[in-house]
Amino acid sequence: MVARQRLQGLLLVLLILGVLVAGFYLREGANESVDMPVQVNPQLRLQLRYIESIQYDKRVSSRIEAGSFLMRPKKYLVFNINRVLEAQLKDVVLDIYIHQDRSADTPDPFLALHQLVLDKQLLNKLAGIVNSASIDGLTINIHQSDTPDLVIQAKTANLDLRSQQTAMQMVTIEQPDYRLVAKKIVLDNNKRQFNIPGRYMISSKDGTIKGRNQLLNLSLIAVKNNR
Repeated sequence: MVARQRLQGLLLVLLILGVLVAGFYLREGANESVDMPVQVNPQLRLQLRYIESIQYDKRVSSRIEAGSFLMRPKKYLVFNINRVLEAQLKDVVLDIYIHQDRSADTPDPFLALHQLVLDKQLLNKLAGIVNSASIDGLTINIHQSDTPDLVIQAKTANLDLRSQQTAMQMVTIEQPDYRLVAKKIVLDNNKRQFNIPGRYMISSKDGTIKGRNQLLNLSLIAVKNNR
C-alpha cells in the first residue's frame, strides 16, 4: 500500500504539471497560495520569472516552484501558430505530502485536475490551446514523513497533453532501499504505466539488477517485457 501511494504520488505530480500548463480552473473552496511575478515580453504570450504555488488537501498537500515559466506560440518549421501554445519551465521542484489518515482511501491521483493552476486573469491573456510542455531540470519529492520517501530527478521532461504521456530523460528514482537509473522513462497517464524503452539499472543492498525494455505498474512492479 505504501509503495502504491508513493507511485500514485508520482502520477499525481506529473498530472499537476500538465494541469499547470493547460490552465484548468481551481475547484471552489480550495486553499491555495500563488506567487507569480509577471514580466511582459512581446515575443511571448506569457513570461513568469518565478512561480510558486501551494495547495492543501485532507490527504495530499503539494508545493511547486519553478525558476521560470514561459508560454509562447508553437513553431512549425519557420511559422508560428498563434492559437497553439507551448510551455517551457525551468528548474522545477515539486513536493508532495501524503498525509497519514487511516479513515481515508488511497489518494486519487486525478485530484490533480483541481490543483495548482494559473490565475484566471492570466489565463485570459493566453487565448490559445496548450498541447505540450518542456521542463529543463525536474526534482520531485514525495513525503510520508519528515524526510522524502521517494525522490525523482530528471534532466529534462516533455509533456504531451493530447496523448497524456510524459517522457523524462536521464532519470533517477530513489527510495531508502533502492535506486533506479534509466536514460528514459515514459509515463502513460491513461494506462497508469511506466515504460522504460531502453536500459535501466536498479541498485540495492542485495546487489545490482540490469535490464532493458520494461513496463512497470505504479508500484514499480514489472507487468510485461517489451522484448
